[in-house]
Amino acid sequence: MVRGPRDGWTATESIRRHTTNNGASGKREEGSADEDSFQLLSERFKLKKSSESSSESSAVVSFHSPQISMSLLRRALTRMKKALWEMRKLQLGIVVFVTLIIIAAQIRPPCLWPYLVFKQYPKLGPEDNHDVTLVTGYFNLGHFEKAGETFGLYKYLHWAEVFQYVMNPLVVFTDSEQVENMLLHTRRHLPNKTVVIRVQRSRLKAFQPVEKIRTLFKDPQYPKHFPNTVIPEYPCSQHAKYELVNEALQKNFFSSNKYIAWIDIGYYRYLTQRRRPFYVVTPPGMDESKIAMTQIQPRDPSLFPSDVFRQNLVWVGGEMSIGTRKVFKTFVEEYDIATEKFLEEGLSNTDQQVIYSMYTDIHHLTNKLQTSIQTYRWIFDRVCSCWFYLGYQCYREVE
Repeated sequence: MVRGPRDGWTATESIRRHTTNNGASGKREEGSADEDSFQLLSERFKLKKSSESSSESSAVVSFHSPQISMSLLRRALTRMKKALWEMRKLQLGIVVFVTLIIIAAQIRPPCLWPYLVFKQYPKLGPEDNHDVTLVTGYFNLGHFEKAGETFGLYKYLHWAEVFQYVMNPLVVFTDSEQVENMLLHTRRHLPNKTVVIRVQRSRLKAFQPVEKIRTLFKDPQYPKHFPNTVIPEYPCSQHAKYELVNEALQKNFFSSNKYIAWIDIGYYRYLTQRRRPFYVVTPPGMDESKIAMTQIQPRDPSLFPSDVFRQNLVWVGGEMSIGTRKVFKTFVEEYDIATEKFLEEGLSNTDQQVIYSMYTDIHHLTNKLQTSIQTYRWIFDRVCSCWFYLGYQCYREVE
C-alpha cells in the first residue's frame, strides 16, 4: 500500500519515497515535489496568519468595547437628564398654575371669573324681567372678624357705592347716618327709585331678644363660631333682614313691582370699579311659588336643628333672596315663627341656620310650611362654594 501525506507522512518523507521508487524519474519530479511542499507550507502559513489576524481583530474589538459602552451610557444619561428636566419644568408649571389659582380664588371667587376675570357681563335683553324691588340694610356693629377678614363701617360704605349704578327701585334701612347720607347722595339721579329710612334697633323685633342671646352665648358649652355665636347683635341683624322686607311690603314701597328681593349691602362688592348701570332681574327658570336662594352645600333633611345651629351648618346663603311679594310675605311669617321657636329651645345663630333647620324633617313634622326654597347652585359648588351665585345670575348691564 502506498501512503501519502493524508495518512500522516510529512512532505519530506513523500519526496524521499518518490525518489527511491522512481529512480531517474525522481529527478524529473523533484521540482514538482518541491512545489507541492511549498504549497503545503504556504497553506499552513496562511492558516496561522489567518488565526493571528482573527486573534488581533478580537483584541481590537475587545480593546474598543469599553469605549462603545461608555458612549452609549453617556447618550442614555443625556436623554435621561433631558427627560427629567422636561418633567421638572412640567411640575414647576403645574405648581405655579395651582398657586395662581389659589391666589386668584382668594381674591375673586372662581364661580365669578367669567364676569370678573374674563369680563363677560350679560346685557339686558327683552326677555329679562327687571320688575324687582330691592331691599337692603346696614347696622353698625363696629369692627368684627369674619372668615379671616375685618369688617367695619368704611368697608361697607365702599361696597355700597355700587348701588349708584343699580337701576331697580331700592329701599334702604340703616342706623348709620353715614350710610344714609352716602346712598342719598350717590342715588340723587334716581330720586323716584330710592327710599332710605333711618331705623332704631330697639324698635325692631329682631333685636328685642339680644340680651337673651347674649346670655346663651356666654355659656361655655355653647359652640363659638365667630361672629355668629359670639356677638349677639350679629344674629339679630341677620334676622332683621326678613323683618325689613316685610316692612317694605307693608308700606307698599314700589308696590307696582311684582317681585321683591333682599340683597346684602355689600353683595356686589367686586363691582365697585365696574361703574356700569345695571338691573337685577328675576333669575332664569324661577318658580314663582318659591323663594330663590343660592345653595352653598347640599341639604341633609335628617339632621336635627340643634346639629345645624351648633355645628354652624349652611344649606343656602342669606346674602340674597328673591320671590313674588305674596310668597315672600308668607315666607317671612314662617321664618319669624321658626326663629322664636328655636330660641326657646336654646338655639341661636344666623338666618342661614334658621332656614336650614326650617326644612329639616323633624321641624316639618310639627310645622307645616307653605313656602319652599328654589336653590341656584354653581356646578362646582362641591369644590368651591359660591356665595354670590344667584346675584350674578340676575345681573344685567344696560347698554
